[in-house]
Amino acid sequence: MVGQRTRRRIPEATVARLPVYLRILSEQFDIDVTKISSEELAELACHIEIDRLGEPIGKQDQYIAAVGGVTCFTFHKDDKVTAAPLGISMD
Repeated sequence: MVGQRTRRRIPEATVARLPVYLRILSEQFDIDVTKISSEELAELACHIEIDRLGEPIGKQDQYIAAVGGVTCFTFHKDDKVTAAPLGISMD
């Protein structure tokens, strides 16, 4: 039905990660980091999931979620990521 919201359960694995995310973000606040760029947020998410939690994943989802838009991502061999918005016109 249009306009009706469906309740979905949050996966248990996601719920289990929340304290780690909170701890890392609190650490950033404790060292007076009050603003984080989209790219820094993506790298922080990668650090949490890959380095701290040992998840065997790539960086794509974190960058897509943090940067958003229609963007071209280049994932370099040295672990750096560059993001460039794609200028798409309606023409």
